[in-house]
Amino acid sequence: MSKATLNKKGCLVCGNPADIVADFNNADIIHRLETSLGSSGLESVMPRPSVLRRCGSCGLEFSDPMIEPGAKFYQWLTNSGFSYPEKRWEWNACRDLAAVLQSRRKSSITVIDVGCGTGAFLELLKQIPKVQAIGIEHNPDVVDLCRNRGLNVILSDLDELKKQHAKHIDIFTFWHVVEHVADPVGMLSQARDLLRIGGLLCFSVPLSPMSYEHSWPDPFNAPPHHLSRWTIASLKALSLHLNMQIHIDLPSPSALHQRVLRSLSLQAMPPFGIKNRYHKFFRLASFILQNPLSIFIELQRQINHQRLNGQTLPDVALVYFRR
Repeated sequence: MSKATLNKKGCLVCGNPADIVADFNNADIIHRLETSLGSSGLESVMPRPSVLRRCGSCGLEFSDPMIEPGAKFYQWLTNSGFSYPEKRWEWNACRDLAAVLQSRRKSSITVIDVGCGTGAFLELLKQIPKVQAIGIEHNPDVVDLCRNRGLNVILSDLDELKKQHAKHIDIFTFWHVVEHVADPVGMLSQARDLLRIGGLLCFSVPLSPMSYEHSWPDPFNAPPHHLSRWTIASLKALSLHLNMQIHIDLPSPSALHQRVLRSLSLQAMPPFGIKNRYHKFFRLASFILQNPLSIFIELQRQINHQRLNGQTLPDVALVYFRR
């Protein structure tokens, strides 16, 4: 098969041609992930190599093949010190939205949090009267942990949920789930079909490229960890594909000096491998002394970071799709 034939594939969302923009060498990905975490042993749990494609129309980037790395990969990340945020700004925004929806309907509403983890968002929903909050998880240990805290979490998936709650769900939430799954369009389509009329799909995703990726391509925002990379245009294309109304909530981006400092820090040292703050300061100072123009280069890159309506884009978006 010719190289030209191999390069032809349609976008997951809009179906337009998506060309190869990166060919991932597993050895390089393993090196970057292990260096970022100051750990080793990733090779035994890595999936097969992939390429990254970019849609020429909507800008979606996605892995080819779209294969989730599996539980052992995520276990390696956790054991190596990788951690997800314990709090997310979008949780409060969505909690407030659920409260508004409940007051308008003047009756109990059902919220399903897919991939609920340890249940932090479910805890927030307990603050709202007449909200039935249910978490879905595939990890039995996490399910037991949540249940011991009095949370309603089930070991299930959307197929099983359909049998119990067909067309009776008011809100689905997916907190940084969409970019991890092999079939994001299919997952959201399935959830849409379980919503009441007027129901919401709420999810958050990184906006790629993130502000620091011009200088430090993030191995955690690439396959196999993230199988898809989203832009404003690709999110709008997704809403058209699902035939749903879209609203995108963008937080204020970090201040210019904070973005510069973060990007320089990522270039100077692994993001998870160094814990001592004095060691971090020494590594950053050494990097700047060795690269005296780095501050000015990074300042220019941050000034030129992607914008929407004249405003610098943040690194994450909260998306609402209404049925």
